[in-house]
Amino acid sequence: MKCSGNAYYSSKYAVLHHGTLLVDVDLKRMQRLLSTSGSKISRKGIKSIRSRVINLKELNENITIELLKTEIISSFCREFPSVSEVRIGMTERELSDIKELKDKYESEDWNYKQIREYAIKVEETFECGNMELTCEMNERKITDFSIVSDSLYPDLIESIAESLRKGDISVFDEEKMTDHDEAEVKVIKSIELLYNRILKMIDN
Repeated sequence: MKCSGNAYYSSKYAVLHHGTLLVDVDLKRMQRLLSTSGSKISRKGIKSIRSRVINLKELNENITIELLKTEIISSFCREFPSVSEVRIGMTERELSDIKELKDKYESEDWNYKQIREYAIKVEETFECGNMELTCEMNERKITDFSIVSDSLYPDLIESIAESLRKGDISVFDEEKMTDHDEAEVKVIKSIELLYNRILKMIDN
């Protein structure tokens, strides 16, 4: 069972943890609003978004949001006894920073800039994993290239992306395929297929 999702990041000066805990959410409505790659759901053997999450009330019908807050703080204090203060909410400085970011990301300048930069994106699920290729365009010229994948070959994928950023497509040469094992060749061929698809979209 899964109670929504969380993420974690640590730096030299801080540890950041953010996420959601579903207490009593309309899961059917959530399913309608969320968008997930159908090919990825199918490949992972997951029938729907709804089946992936539960409400905490399904585990404890007496739970409330206030009780959950109290328990989270208590657990945090037990785990980190050296912490001198725990508070819920944000300071005036934090609220001001949030407003500044909100104004930035709502501005027409920032949004239209993103639309220009991220012109083409293609995605498909292969035997080797899900591949998503994104290229930034400037007057029909590719200015940047990125590949996102859940494949087990991140270093290989990043090296291919770096070559494509430089305009070097020799990574797809048949002669160079002999330097890789069968599984890596499948990754390269998958990326090549999507790359050629992007080129056709640009030509059209």
